[in-house]
Amino acid sequence: MIARSSSILPLSLLPLSMLLLAAEAPASGAEAPPVAELSWRRGIGRLGVTAPPGEHIDPRSPVRVVVDQADRHQELDAHGDVLVDGWRFPVAEGELAGTLRLALCEDGGGTCRVVDLQFTAAVSGRRGAVSLALEDAAPATVEPHPEPGFAEDPDRAFAEALARASSRDHAVLLDFGAIWCPPCNLLAAQVLEDPADADALAGYEVVSIDADRPDSWALKDRYDVGGYPTVIITDAAGNERDRQVGYTSEAAFLQWLDRAGRPEPVDPLVRADRLARTGRIVAARGILAEIPPVADDLRYRRVALMVADEPDPADVAWLVAHEHSRERALQWIWDVIDVAASDPGLAAATRSFLLAQTVGAPPLEASDLLVAVARLTEDEDAARAIYGAAAAVLAAGLSGDPVRDKGLYGALADLYEEAGLRDAAIDLLVDAVAAFPDEMTFHYALAGAWIDAGRPDEAVAQARRALAVSYGDNRLRSAHRLAEALAAAGRVDEAVGVIDEALAGAVVPPDDVQVRTPRYLEALRRLRGELAGE
Repeated sequence: MIARSSSILPLSLLPLSMLLLAAEAPASGAEAPPVAELSWRRGIGRLGVTAPPGEHIDPRSPVRVVVDQADRHQELDAHGDVLVDGWRFPVAEGELAGTLRLALCEDGGGTCRVVDLQFTAAVSGRRGAVSLALEDAAPATVEPHPEPGFAEDPDRAFAEALARASSRDHAVLLDFGAIWCPPCNLLAAQVLEDPADADALAGYEVVSIDADRPDSWALKDRYDVGGYPTVIITDAAGNERDRQVGYTSEAAFLQWLDRAGRPEPVDPLVRADRLARTGRIVAARGILAEIPPVADDLRYRRVALMVADEPDPADVAWLVAHEHSRERALQWIWDVIDVAASDPGLAAATRSFLLAQTVGAPPLEASDLLVAVARLTEDEDAARAIYGAAAAVLAAGLSGDPVRDKGLYGALADLYEEAGLRDAAIDLLVDAVAAFPDEMTFHYALAGAWIDAGRPDEAVAQARRALAVSYGDNRLRSAHRLAEALAAAGRVDEAVGVIDEALAGAVVPPDDVQVRTPRYLEALRRLRGELAGE
């Protein structure tokens, strides 16, 4: 396993003046080494470094840390301030070994020296701390940044899956997701990569597509993919049989997967329902227009409400009074919540209905239901308390395994923010960054939290780390976040420069390809216009 955290400026880009001074300085063995301490708590380690007397760690210069423990290999490329504050990373009980490279600068002077050091430590117990004996070491070698765990060549992978499906009489399951997408991560951890669900997937050739990469455009355009996760079932010829947009729970997904293998429904209302549930509103609306209204049919009322341009409060009230499926309620409630909130009586009835649905619900579904209740609550203090309850429910459902819980961290941090618990949100995201340092997801989220907390310098540093490990569409999002952070720090010219560089380096899809990339590009252009006063 390789994990890597990265910011900007590799050591090869250390300012020339500093390199010259380092070359003239005494060898690292002739000077006192820095002091380092490793502490750990509940599987998260913290490595902090202090310069020897008369020197300091230059906050702008690059540092590199490599840590090996059992089968886990982790790397950090960042700035000196990260080690001063303490680098957080996952640890387990047992021996670990590492190397460290940083620049130490003379207090009040211009002389700096680059030191390469190595260390070992033994981690024991749930929490503890040890001082590290730093010794001279050869410079660490950095391995290439690993690709995310998706199909390397989506078109080729899909073609191969179709061939296997034909020879094995299987169907193909196309999973369109992104590393930063919470429900995508839950789907992967709870179903697609869970050995317990292997039997449910036995009849499918599974292909996971990284929707942030330009080489996903052709398949996203072919199957009209707009939201993530989108799971599409095709036959061996590539013809779509069914799709699922979003993910709520393992049980609900497996129920859908069982239905997806059945023939296309003949009943037009069932077909309209399937289309409405997957966001294909225009097609569902066309079918529904050919069906005589059935006022007391629950399925008809659901579909009519989901495809309506402006839901009627009376229809919302009817559905609130007659709905009996928690899964279906979570599908239509977001379409009607603004209408329900506009009428105090309807809002109260809808809140009562949603609260009743939380009984026996899995943590994620219960949390979503409470979020809907909070959005229907006019009193701000009461709404914050409900968001806090939603956060508590979701936190109680964490397994303790970062890989399995990854899809919940972002949602939980958002709930803490809505509940007014910003410190809890930041602490959670700091731990998430330590657990997943080699992707942009939580660097990006933490940068946003620092902006909201009025700490733009921390936001800039975190956003740079997000940008350093991003690619494709998520690189455009990371550039946007970095520009926001720089602007919040009063560094508008730098922010504009970041945007210009991102726009210049972006791969732009053809006009006839319908994907998300243009909206990210437009967001960058819009922000640039605001910053430049255009």
